[in-house]
Amino acid sequence: MERALAEYQDLAQAWPDERPSVLALISAGRIQMQQYGRREEAKILYTAAQNSQVPHSDWDEVIRKGLDKANGVATSQTGKF
Repeated sequence: MERALAEYQDLAQAWPDERPSVLALISAGRIQMQQYGRREEAKILYTAAQNSQVPHSDWDEVIRKGLDKANGVATSQTGKF
């Protein structure tokens, strides 16, 4: 998982103006949260995805849920991602 995390972060940093960078930030945030329980790191990554200048409205709900989870906000069972 560490390698995948590093690859996602490298991709997001290398191509910040490309759409895959948003997905890479989301994926890295998910790994930080789900695999390692690193809430602060996950928040940083989800926030970076949220603030990206790349159009990503189709990912807004996923980003919001990721931030909620990183902030310790419970999500509904039907709202799992």
